Amino acid sequence: MSAAQRGLYPTSDFVPKAECLRELTGMGFDQETCIQALFYTGNNNTDAAVSWVFDNQGMSPQVGGMLRAGNPAGDWGGIVADGECKMVIVVNSALKMSPGKIAAQSAHAAIGAYRMIWESDGSAGNEQKSWLRKWEMDGETTIVLSGDDAPHLESLEQRAKDRGLVVLIVSDAGRTEVASGAKTALCIFGEKDKVDSITRSLQVFR
Repeated sequence: MSAAQRGLYPTSDFVPKAECLRELTGMGFDQETCIQALFYTGNNNTDAAVSWVFDNQGMSPQVGGMLRAGNPAGDWGGIVADGECKMVIVVNSALKMSPGKIAAQSAHAAIGAYRMIWESDGSAGNEQKSWLRKWEMDGETTIVLSGDDAPHLESLEQRAKDRGLVVLIVSDAGRTEVASGAKTALCIFGEKDKVDSITRSLQVFR
């Protein structure tokens, strides 16, 4: 019996909403996972679909493989950092976003930072890739913390840049819950000691 016959996948006549599918695949999720998520969440809400992905599959393993495709170790020597590395997502609590929206914005921040690392070059880019490889080997430590508001996220962003860390702040497109340009989430990535020096005073997001 096929997966579709067992009800695990959408039927052949299911047509995913193009705009939602485009936004989901733009986050880095593979197309098959995106179609499943839309099928099971009503085919009209990107945030709900992202929540479904995390609730049912976690961060899909295809994401890492897809983002690494075309970036073999030979491009940067395959160097692995010595120290522990960490990713932190800081959510703008002032926006009072729904759980689905928070999941979507956190995904934007994490995958955006991942892509930025692979697109970087030179000695700084090679160092960032070595952090990424170490992070992957050690289990991809990631934590979501609570930020006060947009100025707070921007302050953390600047401090992280000053420490030479990978930083990406998400500005929302304004299609759903928040205004266009709203700063929703911040990703900080790099050596754990440096990341902690900037974020250790923040509370875990709840």
